[in-house]
Amino acid sequence: MLAAFGRTAIVVFAILGVIAAIAAILLNSCAPARVYVRAAPPAPRQEVIPPRPGPAAIWMDGQWAWNGHEYVWISGHWETRPRGTTWVPGHWARTRRGWVYVDGRWVK
Repeated sequence: MLAAFGRTAIVVFAILGVIAAIAAILLNSCAPARVYVRAAPPAPRQEVIPPRPGPAAIWMDGQWAWNGHEYVWISGHWETRPRGTTWVPGHWARTRRGWVYVDGRWVK
């Protein structure tokens, strides 16, 4: 009886270990990784802004993104503003390690 309980406990702990490992991998993959780039991003492009689709829409400026080899332009777009918030645009910041992108965010 004790041997059967021991084997069951080992199996249960093994399964729990696998679940914990998978959870750790998933949680780590959700955290944004900071990418540092040696070269400064190019100057922002001038974009033609299409008509506003509605009163709650706010224009999100285009931005340069790093694809691992070079900067690529991501065009701007309209986005619906959550009620009671203000958009703080993202930007490239210079650090001792290189240039890093600071994400934009909605603030109340």
